[in-house]
Amino acid sequence: MIPPTPKGKDMNIYELYKTNTEKEQKGLPVKFGDATVYIATSNLTGNPKMAKMQAEYIERASKRKGVDSKPEDLKEKMLDLYAECVVTGWENVRDENGKEIPYSKENVLKIFKDLPHFLDAVVAFSSDFTNYREKAIEDVVKN
Repeated sequence: MIPPTPKGKDMNIYELYKTNTEKEQKGLPVKFGDATVYIATSNLTGNPKMAKMQAEYIERASKRKGVDSKPEDLKEKMLDLYAECVVTGWENVRDENGKEIPYSKENVLKIFKDLPHFLDAVVAFSSDFTNYREKAIEDVVKN
């Protein structure tokens, strides 16, 4: 992906592509209504925990001769990866009755299954490296 650059502003390749490792791994706060969800990158070079889990899954599947290669198995594994490695925390997440839902991997999985468009939003945010850039475009333009 080639990120857009501000009109009339030259940016070097480092300003365009250098990301903040801490932001990528710990996650950034993203507002969803009143809730704040911390989202780490799903980019394997920026999220070593996800890369390791994915490699382990592939290794296990290859030893089992594709036993886990059915679409529903792959979907479950993807949900598990995102719940374990991408959503790193949350605040003020509430159920339909207004009761606060504590952050846990199990609760993230439940919400992913109940609200697939929320999962889509997490996937979209986490896969856009520009969210995790070291220097935001706005900061570059100011200088």
